[in-house]
Amino acid sequence: MQFEKFADRLSRLNQLIEEGATGTPEEVARKLGVSKRMLLYYIEYLKDKGAEINYSRSTRTYVFKK
Repeated sequence: MQFEKFADRLSRLNQLIEEGATGTPEEVARKLGVSKRMLLYYIEYLKDKGAEINYSRSTRTYVFKK
């Protein structure tokens, strides 16, 4: 069960980043139903797996580097 939640949240985070619709860290944490600290854990996990993720202050969203 815990793994399913983890995988679902990672999938949703990926989708939000691709759509450019994460919002601020606080907003995306709320969308995922996790704390900001847990959100940062998910982002670090994805980075460890090779994803190049940055936060754009101008658009206030997380983005994948191309």
